[in-house]
Amino acid sequence: MNVIDEYNRKKRTAEEAVQGVRSGDWVEYTFCHGIPPAMDQALAARKGELRDVKIRGMLALRPLDVVLSDPEHESFTYTSWHFSGLERRWYDQGLICYDPLLYRNKPRHYRNTLDVDVAMVAVTPMDKHGYFNFSL
Repeated sequence: MNVIDEYNRKKRTAEEAVQGVRSGDWVEYTFCHGIPPAMDQALAARKGELRDVKIRGMLALRPLDVVLSDPEHESFTYTSWHFSGLERRWYDQGLICYDPLLYRNKPRHYRNTLDVDVAMVAVTPMDKHGYFNFSL
């Protein structure tokens, strides 16, 4: 099977993909434009079905459905490593949490101290060699 066929076999809708998130999971949202809007919207639609889903991200540049749909944190708690202006306003309103980070320590945190159950990252379409670009 070539990489294109394998990729097409594995593709899922956002609604199908977020079915892998379970109550109590740690979800990584990455940062800035890498936060996938369709996945955020699909996950937020599971409010009430899930409990204690902890989401880490930073520098959100657009409203996040998991934050706005659940201000009481019944299903989702979003924590930012580094605030955008939007996240700072959310924090002041009690909608999100803050976990300060020294960037140079982030790889070590992931290797040694953090649990990650699900990662949601926007990428470019796959190229002919099977590679994705995680950059803008």
